[in-house]
Amino acid sequence: HTLTGHSGKVMAAKYLQEPIKVVTGSHDRTLKVWDLRSIACIETKFAGSSCNDLVTTDSLGSTIISGHYDKNYASGI
Repeated sequence: HTLTGHSGKVMAAKYLQEPIKVVTGSHDRTLKVWDLRSIACIETKFAGSSCNDLVTTDSLGSTIISGHYDKNYASGI
């Protein structure tokens, strides 16, 4: 299956909720949450700059921290 929706290269991806979902970060300056059962994007957040890494605080993905090329970070989605 292919997750289609980012307009730029995907630089980071992490499983959420015991791999029911995936969060991706891209050069298009967005973070997207994907439902792997329906193969659909269920949430998009504008990040402000290109994402280069993602970290989750637990297996449920209750907090997502994204690192960016402009040396900033953001938490939550």
